[in-house]
Amino acid sequence: MKLGITIGAIAPFLGVFLYYYVHQALPSERISGLTYDEYLNMLKTPKVLATVLRASLLMNLGAFFLALNFELTNVSKGIIGMTFFYGLLIVYLHFA
Repeated sequence: MKLGITIGAIAPFLGVFLYYYVHQALPSERISGLTYDEYLNMLKTPKVLATVLRASLLMNLGAFFLALNFELTNVSKGIIGMTFFYGLLIVYLHFA
């Protein structure tokens, strides 16, 4: 279960990283043309961070299904637990 919590905590950060590079390749009004440092400064705004975290939770979804496919039940429980934690954080940031 500790492995699942670790994966569930790290995967969204990888999603935040990938979100930047996907939006650099696609035309986007908010992120296109920003440097990575400018992007990280933009994430200090709670509503922007909530939006990016929502998209990056897809990384947890992929990790969850991968753990289920290999029948790692306790790992998938840890991933789901962290997904719920991030979900509560997103709700908090959205209304902050």
